Amino acid sequence: RKGSSINKELSTLSKIFNLAIEEGKLENNPMRFVKMEKESPARDRILSEDEWHRFNEEIGKDKTLYRLSMIAMHTGLRKGQI
Repeated sequence: RKGSSINKELSTLSKIFNLAIEEGKLENNPMRFVKMEKESPARDRILSEDEWHRFNEEIGKDKTLYRLSMIAMHTGLRKGQI
């Protein structure tokens, strides 16, 4: 399992314990002693020219998909923002 996945779970557990503290069910958060995992650095992936042409051929078959893909690639918007 990747460090980022583990860290998300640890953060969720810590939040649950913090909510229990706010509700008066606990006095302190036992997660404060747990160290987060090291995460590998983010990776940028750039398509080769051949991959770019094949990608455009495939998405060009559907006008809506093509337009959404172009918006995503040229603006950096996330799926939920588009």
